[in-house]
This record gives sequence, C-alpha cells and structure tokens, in this order.
Amino acid sequence: MKTTQIATTTAILLAGAATGFADHHGWKDLFDGKSIDKDWEIKSGTATYEVVDGAIVGTTKPGSPNTFLCTKKEYGDFELEFEVKCHNNLNSGVQIRSKLKGDKHGGRVYGPQVEIEASGGGGAEAGYVYGEATGRGWLTPKERLKKHKHFKDGQWNKYRIVAKGPRIQTWINGEAIEDHKDEDNYKTHPKGIIGLQVHGVGNRGPFDVAWRKIRIKSLDGEKTKGNEGPKGKKVLFDGKSLDHFQTPTKWVIQDGTIARTRKSGYLWTKEAFGDFVLNLEFKVSKKCNSGVFFRTNPKNSVQGGFEIQIMDSHGRKPGKHSAGALYDARPASKTTVKPAGEWNTMQLKAKGSKVEVNMNGEKIVDVDLDDWDTPRKNPDGSKNKFKTALKDLPRTGHIGFQDHGHDVWYRNITLEEL
Repeated sequence: MKTTQIATTTAILLAGAATGFADHHGWKDLFDGKSIDKDWEIKSGTATYEVVDGAIVGTTKPGSPNTFLCTKKEYGDFELEFEVKCHNNLNSGVQIRSKLKGDKHGGRVYGPQVEIEASGGGGAEAGYVYGEATGRGWLTPKERLKKHKHFKDGQWNKYRIVAKGPRIQTWINGEAIEDHKDEDNYKTHPKGIIGLQVHGVGNRGPFDVAWRKIRIKSLDGEKTKGNEGPKGKKVLFDGKSLDHFQTPTKWVIQDGTIARTRKSGYLWTKEAFGDFVLNLEFKVSKKCNSGVFFRTNPKNSVQGGFEIQIMDSHGRKPGKHSAGALYDARPASKTTVKPAGEWNTMQLKAKGSKVEVNMNGEKIVDVDLDDWDTPRKNPDGSKNKFKTALKDLPRTGHIGFQDHGHDVWYRNITLEEL
C-alpha cells in the first residue's frame, strides 16, 4: 500500500519570505522593512508616514482628514497578509480595490476598507468591511456586525484578506471574521489600490498605527491553474496533495485518499467557507468515530461550529451520534451508512440557516438552524452540549476532518460555493 507522509517546508518558506522577493508560492513583499518611497504614495490628507524599526508608522496630524499611504499599483483578485498595531484611541483600516476622486491632497480614496480597531472593554468591529467614502457605510450586513475581541490591544495582530471576484474574506490572528459577497460593489471596484489609513482625529492626538510584514499573492487567473473541477467545483483534494489544507499534519495521502492511520489531530482547510455544497467519499474502520466539521473555528471545534457525524453505525437505529447526524442536534432520518471497510458518498449543503445531508443517495438531514434558539436545547426539547444556540453560531468557518482515535479515509473531496 503506497503511503506518502505530508512534509513541512516551513523553514524554507520563512527563509524565502525574509529575503524580500516573491517566493515560489507567488507571494510578493509590498514593504521591504526599509523604505516606502518606491512603491507607496500619500493621498487624501496630511498625516505622516515613516519607517521605524522595520515597520511603517502612520501618525495623526491635527486638522487632517483621513489619510492613506497607497500602493502605486492596482490589484484585483489577491490574498493579502500583514501585521498591524494600533493606538487604542485611533480607528484605522486597510483599503482594498480602492480608487481616487478629486484632486485635493492627491485625490480622495474611496472603496472597500477592512476595519482596524482596538477591542477595548466591549469589543469592536475590527475585520469587518466598510465602504470608505462610498455613501454606503458598512458593507458588512448589520446582522453580522457583531463586536468581538479577536484584535489584541497594544500588540501586533496578523490580518489575512482574500479578495476573489465579489467575495471578500477576512481573518484576524487566525480567527475568521467576515465572508462578504457584494456584486454591486464588485461592479464598481473589481480592482484598485491598497491603502493604509490614518484616520482623522480633529485636534486630538497624536496617535499612531503601524504595519509590518506586508505581502500579497495574486489570484488573478487562478481558475486556469487546475484547482477547479467539473461545473465550477473546487477540488479540495485531488488524491495527490494537501494544498488546500493546513500543514504540517500527520494525516497521510494513501492510495489517493486522505487517511488517518495514527494519532494525527484534526485536519482543517486553509480557507473558510459560508454557503456551499460539499461532496466527498469516506470509509470507516470498525468502531470508527469521526466527523466532518463545517463553518467551524479550528481553535474551538466542538463549541465553535458544526459537525456531521461520521460513524461505524451500520445496522443500528439512527441517533444524534450516528453516521450523518448533525452532531448532538438532529439524528439522521434513517441509517444509510455502509459496513466498515466500504466506501460511502456524502453531500453536505449549507446555505444560510438551511443544512442538508445526503448519504449514499438518500437525504437524511434537512434542518433550519434558526430553529435552535436556546443554548443546550434542541427544538424537540432534548438536551445538547452547545453553550451557544446553534442559530447564533457563525455562518462562516473552516471545514475539518476529525481524528477521534480511529482510522478513517476520505477521497474525491470537492466544494462548490453558493
């Protein structure tokens, strides 16, 4: 049986990133830690920007409107990463796909902005998407604009932004914050400059905000690189590599499958997903207990998302912990899983509050998460273990495969976003 261990090349990648050039995975440094003169220019205001200890430091100026240090180049579809530290009394942001209008101070920057804001005592809106000078206010819908404390005050915070077509996704310190699709915004802002904001503060201050380790990877033309399957489906696992999953990992590629054959921990996708149709095949060992997690925070898998149970439960009465169940919340309507050692097909559809599961060609779960409106309680009155009502859990998160101490195999994993 052919087995390939997934190896890590972390040391090599870090060495490449430190040199300041584009590495073999397509990353390009937008700031070399030394100068901003070549690739950046100040627009819209009179705040100052300087390089201090390898970081770009922006400082407020009395009476100045919002000011932006902007790239001279425009970007369309991309993945952007940077670290930022912001004064607790200053609101900031990073413009993406933005444009200029008028002539004052080099033009007024307008377009999508990813918020930067200290959490304070009650949390803040860091990571959500705002329409800077567009007249639309927050682009993130009000129902998702929930304050949080993932931004660490007084410390360096790592942001990740993925802009692909009309979709903008954001993370702060590894936590998924926003997954926003906006066709109208994309029509007017399919590409544009990136800008580092120093917000106007009137006559208060001075306050500062600092950025470092700014890098970008173009996603333009990504669909031509072989990561799309039939009918626009994204191939999450092609039987050969774990490019779409977080590594290093102890899961292995075995005869074209992703296999858990020893203690391996959970396996998570790099990307977070909201509305989608996931198709896969799985095979369990005897007495196997596993699961497919979705819309989940990897740092809080049990309480921070959802799980479809994968279980060796052939021939048994369906329950909240049997194959195909929405774990601890809704049993499958019937037992359709095959005996251990045989391959099963599964389709998981998540769209808004609706979740459907089909296993081996039969629909076995069809629920509305909004029906779960009470912590630790299911709609039928039975108890569950969830401290948060399911309707209040995030509608975006990572997909993961559970290691619960038993061997399990997955293959032919595809995903189509809705």
